[in-house]
Amino acid sequence: MVLEALIGAKKIKENPHIMLLYAFIVGSVAIWLSALTFANDSSILSIAFIVVAMVPLINKIFQLEEIETISIKEKFWERHLDMITLYAAFFIGITLCYSFWYLTIPNRDLIFKDQKDALFGIGETAKAVSGKFLFDEKFGNTLFTILSNNLMVLFLAIIFSFVYGSGALFLISWNASVLGVRLGEFMLNALAGYASLGPLKVIAAYLHGLILGLGYLPHGIFEIPGFFVGAIAGGIISILLTKRRYTKGEFKIIILDCIMLFLLSIILVAIGAFIEAYLIIYG
Repeated sequence: MVLEALIGAKKIKENPHIMLLYAFIVGSVAIWLSALTFANDSSILSIAFIVVAMVPLINKIFQLEEIETISIKEKFWERHLDMITLYAAFFIGITLCYSFWYLTIPNRDLIFKDQKDALFGIGETAKAVSGKFLFDEKFGNTLFTILSNNLMVLFLAIIFSFVYGSGALFLISWNASVLGVRLGEFMLNALAGYASLGPLKVIAAYLHGLILGLGYLPHGIFEIPGFFVGAIAGGIISILLTKRRYTKGEFKIIILDCIMLFLLSIILVAIGAFIEAYLIIYG
């Protein structure tokens, strides 16, 4: 994108707040472009447009990340925290983007059809799991159901990043769009309550929905970064295999870092699943 060329990958990498704004702009363009061209397929096409726009930027950032991995004498966490933060900023930017346009676009049921269908499926699954295991009091089975699903998403994120470099962007963008639509529903439901504020009612409803969205934090604050960490590991390995020459020391640092990232991603996803299962059964 022109915006990427003007800002530069290095500056975006060093300033996560720029990534948040960048993701919001890219998401907005993708939503409107897909809505104006292929409205019936816009819910998926918008995600595709986001990925197409973001892949060149993320690949450049991955190259910078891989260079830092083998050249900077820092601790493991210091080497990769900026990349995790960058993914988090991207996720938040897309979530805010989808929630805003869901609140303001009149034909939202068409434009965000697949996201709404996904939410309905999640809701039905949650009810089924909750009802069954509340009666049987089998917390372990609930945990296994959630954990196995989340580990499958993590596995796909790693594979996508490994094969396509930044392929996990599709999964991350999709999950962000679904969460954004969920927040948008909170906002839409709150809109009538702020009718007396006139034009400011949209802002009030938007903030109201964001506050309600904090309910997803207990498990989301572990689960979502787990997907980021896995995607980063897959991306670094992908960049590693495209190069021909490494010193023994460089290769060792990269492999050890990727193993640590894999393990960390599994731990984070497992913690998130445990918290989510606990909330379903006892919340």
